[in-house]
Amino acid sequence: MKPRRESIAGGIFFILVNAVPLALIQRSLNYRGQAFVTIVTSIVNLGFTLSLAIAGYGVWALIIPAFAANAIGLIIAIFISG
Repeated sequence: MKPRRESIAGGIFFILVNAVPLALIQRSLNYRGQAFVTIVTSIVNLGFTLSLAIAGYGVWALIIPAFAANAIGLIIAIFISG
């Protein structure tokens, strides 16, 4: 169980780094950009979760998609924030 706990804690990195680009998007009142990041992140998370769950990855089907969705959300937020 220890590797799972450490991997979940590692996801905090993406959340912290993502705060600045999202704040810049919010500061510029770019609500479409905010919505786009949120929608894409949710869709990526859902797609990866279902794919990995069907493939039989067990609890990792909840951990891996969180990393992927946050990483993709970070990249999109950086491009949108300029």
